[in-house]
This record gives sequence, C-alpha cells and structure tokens, in this order.
Amino acid sequence: QTATHANFDWTLYVQPLRADGSLPIAWVVDARRFSEARTRAAQAQLAQLLAALIDDPAQHLDQVRFTGVAEPSHAALIGWPQPAPWRGSCVAQIDAVPADRVAVVDDAVIWRYGDLRARAARLAATLRASGVRRGDVVMVVARRRAALVVAVLGVLRAGAAFAVVDPAEPAARRSKRLACAAPRAVVRLDRRDAIAAPLPSDVAVVQLDAGGWVDGAHRTDAGDARDTAALQPTDLAYLAFTSGSTGEPKAVRGHHGALATYAPTQAERFDLCADDRFAATSALAHDPLQRDLLTPLLLGARLHLPDDDRLLEPGYLAAWMTRAAITVVNLTPALARIAATATGGDPSTGPTRLRRIFLVGDVLTADDAAALRALGPSARVINSFGATETSRGVSYHVARAVEPHPTLPLGQGIGDAQLWVVAAHGRAAGVGELGALMMRTPHLAQGYHAAPAATAARFVPDFLPDAAPGARLYRTGDLGRFAPDGWVRFAGRRDFQVQIR
Repeated sequence: QTATHANFDWTLYVQPLRADGSLPIAWVVDARRFSEARTRAAQAQLAQLLAALIDDPAQHLDQVRFTGVAEPSHAALIGWPQPAPWRGSCVAQIDAVPADRVAVVDDAVIWRYGDLRARAARLAATLRASGVRRGDVVMVVARRRAALVVAVLGVLRAGAAFAVVDPAEPAARRSKRLACAAPRAVVRLDRRDAIAAPLPSDVAVVQLDAGGWVDGAHRTDAGDARDTAALQPTDLAYLAFTSGSTGEPKAVRGHHGALATYAPTQAERFDLCADDRFAATSALAHDPLQRDLLTPLLLGARLHLPDDDRLLEPGYLAAWMTRAAITVVNLTPALARIAATATGGDPSTGPTRLRRIFLVGDVLTADDAAALRALGPSARVINSFGATETSRGVSYHVARAVEPHPTLPLGQGIGDAQLWVVAAHGRAAGVGELGALMMRTPHLAQGYHAAPAATAARFVPDFLPDAAPGARLYRTGDLGRFAPDGWVRFAGRRDFQVQIR
C-alpha cells in the first residue's frame, strides 16, 4: 500500500510461514517519493528475486537478472544500432566547402574557407619540409584566436596528429605533456608563449604571425603536395589529454574516423546546418576544443571565437553572443551559470538567436537548465555525456520544461553509440539497479599514448549482448542506473576521489 505520511521510504513486513506453506509479505511505500509505476516495478523485481532464490538457493545475489514492468524501455535503450558509415579525413570534407563562405571570425579577422585553406596548406608544407611525417605528433601552443584553427588544420593536412597545450596552464603540467607527446614539431601562435621545457635539437618550432601565415623565418613556399584523400579513418589525428581528476593526466590517441563522424551525427540529431554560427568557448587544452573547432567547419558553418581574456568576465559572454548572433554554443555547467547569471533572468537581454545550448563536463541540475533559457528563450538545452576516450559525447538528454528530478539524466546513446549500466559478473543491470557505466561505440579512441597497461584496463573487449566482432567497451569509472523511463542516470564515481573546486 502507499501512504502519504510513511515513517520510511519503504517498509517491508514479512509474516511467519503459514501452515499451507505461503509466506505473507506486505510493504508500505512513501507516495511522496515513489510513483505507482516505480513501486509496481519493484514489486515485480522482488517476486523475481524470491523465485530465483527458491530455484537455486546457492546462487549469488549478483547473478540474479531482474526485469519487470519497465523492461520494454530498457530493451529499446540497449538495442545495438547499425553502425554509422565510416567517413574519411575531415580535411577532405572541409576542402569541399565553397571558398567564399565565411569560416572563422575573431575580434581581429574574418576569414573565408579559401583564406583558411590557403594558410593551413602553407603550414602543412612547412611542417613537411621540417621533417614531419605521417603519424608524427605536433604540439600546438594555443591561443583562442583564428590562427588556432589554421594550426590544427595545418597539422592534419601534413598527415600528423595535433596535441594542444594552453600556455596559461602551470609550467609543470605543460612540461609533462610535452614529454608524453614527444612531438616532432611545435607550432606557436604567439612568440611570448613559453613552451615550458627545453626542446630536443631535432624538434622544429614553427611560428605563425598575426595574420595566420607561417612567418618568414620558417616559411616554405612549397605547394600542398600531399593528397589529403590518402588519410585513412584509422590514422592518428590527435592526442587529447584527460583532465587528470583521478590521477596523472593521460594522452588519448584519437583517429580521423572519429573526428569526421561526430559532426554529421550531431547535425542529423540536433538539426545543425551551414547557416549556424558556433561559439568556441571550450578550454583550450582539452578535447571539447576539437568539437568547437571542427564541427562548424565540417558543416560549412561559421565559427566565432570570443576574447579569451574576457571569457569569465561577468556579462561578457552573453553580450558577445548577442553581438555575434550565435546560434549554437557548447558550455560546461560552470560557464553556463556565469553566462546565465549575467542576464539577470531577463530573456530580453539574452542572445535571442541561440537555437541549441549543449552542456557537458559535469552534473547539470534542473535549475541550471531553467536558468539557461534566459540566454535563449527558444533554445533547446541538451545535456551531453562523454569522455575524452570516447571522442566527445555519446549520449544526450533534451531538457524538458519541467524535470521530475533535481538533476538531468545522462540520457541515451546518440547515433551508433550506447551507454550501458553493467552489474556484477559482467551482466547488464536491471532497471534501477546500480552498476558501472560503460560506453560502446565504434569510434572509441585507440587507447592511451605509450601506456599499454592503462589502455588494457579501460578499453576492454565487448562482452555485452549483440556485440559486434572485435568491438570494445570503455570503462568510465562512473556509476549509474537505468531509470524506468529508459534514461540512464548518473550515480557517482566508483572510486573515492574528492574534487576541490
């Protein structure tokens, strides 16, 4: 029975065994905490548990498979989708965009796709002349300006992989990243930026000038002889460093196929197009930067970069997005709170052209989602979940006008990606059962750079139902549950880390 003034959330009463062998069981449920549907699901699961223990009293509880009234939505959630077609290098796709379309805008320049490609081709030729070969790593010392896009595309055109380091980060961290990446060359956007550690004599340093061109001291006028179509989906495209929140940062090896597939999948699901204006607001040294830079370029859209020195200034971001007529933005919940607070809760002061607001990187509350609507009254707020190891977001949830829980769920997989909750003994968790969050996608990273033991521990052979031949899973280190509505909800970390600020 349900009660509106129950002493406990759940109270289970078990009576003595009757003469006929039956065991009377009753419970009282707090109706303020649990819906009738959730209660009936739990009743069904309890009946399954008791039946399983009667059939085999010696079996371990973790081996019992729970289904129930919510099973249909669970089954639909974990059904293995058809893998999306693999696409080649993102460079070839960007080359196909008409040259006269506006590509990149910052406070100093407006470049069209033709301008961008010419600068990237010059850098690629210079890198190759400096000894950079296919599969080498090139470190990019980043600044949030248009030349950063030139640096990333130039490295990719050269057949190399880019690794971004933010000059604002502590010198010790930059030195560790440099040692881990072992780059063949370094591209600098500003002469004032220190690389943080002495470079080996055979590492070339290429300087870009204020206009995004390779400066005269290092410039080569060799044409872009490389056939970019020769780049394969499995070729190394980047090293992306994890945040290091659970230990030393690790360098994740990402490939061209993941970069080229992400943008079309996002565009199809969320109606993104070449007429959109994207804001590049992500941290410079982390993998969301790839999404910010390459998604608009792969769609032939326009990329806007704000002033890095003013990004956290109260009121700046909202006003800048209004002036730039931004329609798509990716934010962390922390940055979103800064931007939303600056509007004062008045929708008329927000950037009214915003259509899509993507959130990733932390737990998103229902209050956060509601406050974000002040930034764009007609915008859809989308909570994303992913990891550096999964090549950006693999699941999503579109925020509703009224959320039934204080925090938004992680949602369900996008495209050919899936989010799984796995209980003990490697079985899929039942609805409501706590388990380890794992990600399944054909576009997982190749692993960790020069760290085979860590790669083997986190990237494991796919043991779940309907596994594709040779497929892998990524262990996130997070906990979660399948909710009765079919969404996956975050339930904390498997370890006992304490995060400060």
